[in-house]
Amino acid sequence: MSEWFWQHPTRLSALPTLGLFREVLHERHLNRGLTWKPDDLNDMLYLSTATAYADVVVCERAMGSALQRGLARLGRTTPVLRRLSEAVPAIERLLDARDQPVNPPCP
Repeated sequence: MSEWFWQHPTRLSALPTLGLFREVLHERHLNRGLTWKPDDLNDMLYLSTATAYADVVVCERAMGSALQRGLARLGRTTPVLRRLSEAVPAIERLLDARDQPVNPPCP
C-alpha cells in the first residue's frame, strides 16, 4: 500500500471515504481560527464514511461546511444538510426521481 500511495498519490481522492476524509481534514487543518473539540476527529471519520455512501447527510454547521467544500473539490454531489426538516423533502425528491422511468415509453 505504501509503495502504491507514493507512486499514485492523486488516486487517493478516488477512494470514496478516504478521499473525502483527506479533504475534510485538510479543510479543517487550514482553518487557523478553528478550535478543535475532543470528538472532531471521530465526527470527521464517521461523517466522511457516511457521506461517501449515503444519498443525503445531516450534520452540524461546521462539519457540514467542511464536507461540502471537500465534496465540491472532489466533484461529488451528495447533499449535506443542517436540519432534519430539510432531509425529508430531499429524500422524497430522491425517491420520486428513482420511481421515474429512465426511458419513458414512446406514445
